[in-house]
Amino acid sequence: MANGDPMPLCGVIRDDWRLNYVQSMNRSRNGGEIINALGEPYWTRQIEVAFGGATGDADFAAWEAFLIARQGRRFSFTAPRIFRRNPQAGVTDDSGLGVASIDRAVSTITLSGAGTRSATAGDMLSFYTANSGYWCGMATADANPSGGSITIPVQPAPFPPHASTAQPRRTNALGEFRLAEDFQLTDAHRRKSITLTAVQVIRG
Repeated sequence: MANGDPMPLCGVIRDDWRLNYVQSMNRSRNGGEIINALGEPYWTRQIEVAFGGATGDADFAAWEAFLIARQGRRFSFTAPRIFRRNPQAGVTDDSGLGVASIDRAVSTITLSGAGTRSATAGDMLSFYTANSGYWCGMATADANPSGGSITIPVQPAPFPPHASTAQPRRTNALGEFRLAEDFQLTDAHRRKSITLTAVQVIRG
C-alpha cells in the first residue's frame, strides 16, 4: 500500500463531486462585500458502490480490502470522476498532450498537442504538479484549439506543472483523495454496498 494507489472503479453507482471554496466575507458600512480567500479550493466527493447477488462477491471483497488498506486517513488514493471520464467533444487519446503554460490570475491552462478537439464546459482535466501532486479541475467555458494548442478557463486555479512529467489528462483526469471519515459497509445476502466520503489532497 502507498499514497496514490488507484481506486477500484467497479460497482460505482454514485459519484457526487463538490468544489469547496475556503473564504470569509466582510461587509462594509455602504453595503459592499469583500471576499477573502483563506486557502486553496478543494474537491470533496461522495461515492456509493453496490453489488447484487453472489456475482459481485469478489469485487466487493476487493473494494473492502482497498479501503481498509487506506488505514483511515493515512494513505491517499487516486481516481477519475467516474461518470465524466471522457470530454464531451470526443477526445479519447492524450498522447502528445503537454502543459504549455498556466495562468493562476485568470485561471486558465494552455495545452499543447491538443489537435483539433475543442473543450466543453464541464470537462474534467488534470496534470501532475511541481510538488508531486495532482491538480484536478473543470473547464468553466467552451474553448477551441488554435494551431494545435488550446487555452481552457478552469476552476480551481491551476498549480505549476511538474517540470518533466506533468502528464496532462483530458481523459480519465485524476485527483488525489483521502477518506474524510469512516466508510460505511453493508454485507447482506443479496445486496452488498459501500458508501464513502473523500476529500482532495492538495500538493500544489
